[in-house]
This record gives sequence, structure tokens and C-alpha cells, in this order.
Amino acid sequence: MQKLTAENKPLIFGNVASVAGLSISYLYKYPEIKKRLEGLREQQQKADKPVVAQKASENSKSVMISQLRERIKKLEAEVISLRRVNEGLAGRVYHLQSADELAERLKAENAHLKAKITKLEKELEQSQDQSVATSYASNNSGYRL
Repeated sequence: MQKLTAENKPLIFGNVASVAGLSISYLYKYPEIKKRLEGLREQQQKADKPVVAQKASENSKSVMISQLRERIKKLEAEVISLRRVNEGLAGRVYHLQSADELAERLKAENAHLKAKITKLEKELEQSQDQSVATSYASNNSGYRL
């Protein structure tokens, strides 16, 4: 207990048990130890009571009030500024959402057009193959053996 007092640590059962190398239940087991510890703790608490702070003078109160009012004005101005920034950002988010929707529509249209191009390329190839076959057939039709 002397060690805890010297180190300015509170006299509680956990601290005493730790310093003494005992269990907390062991300290509670003996009423005389418990009573002694509680008495010392009361003395320690009475000695540790803080000194009552002096009351602020009227002049210091008015200085604090004016400083607080000034701080409130600055914070209100900051709130207004941040609201403007927030509104601007909200507008940009809305604009970006619209751009996202447009991009998705364009991607879908692009995929549709690619499919159409592929289909048309196949039709062109088939048409060319038929044209070549027809041309070959008409060129060879004049020759009979």
C-alpha cells in the first residue's frame, strides 16, 4: 500500500493485489485487510480533492463571450461555404449520372450496330459468292463439249 501511495496510484483491491502478488479474492477474504484498505482509500480520496476554481470576473466573462461569438460567426460562414460546395458537388453527381446513362445507351447501340455490320458483311460475302458463281456459269455456258 505504501508503494501505491508513493506512486500516486489509487488504493483499489486490484492494484493492491497486483503489487502484493495476491488474488483479489484473498484480500476480500480477510475483513481486517478489507477494512484497512477502505479506510486508506477514503483518506487518499480526501487528500486528492481538487481545489475549487476561482469564479471568472465579469471582464473575463465578456472576453470569453466575445471570443465565442466571433468563433460562431466564423463557423457559420464556413457552414455556408461548405453548403455551396456541397450543392455544386451534388450537381456534378447528377450530371455524371446522366453521362453514365448515356454511356450505357451508347454501348448498347454500338453492340447492336456491330451485330448489324457482321450480318451485312455475311450477306455481302454471300452475294459476291453468288455473283461470281453466276458470272462463271454464264461464261462457261457458251462452251459445250
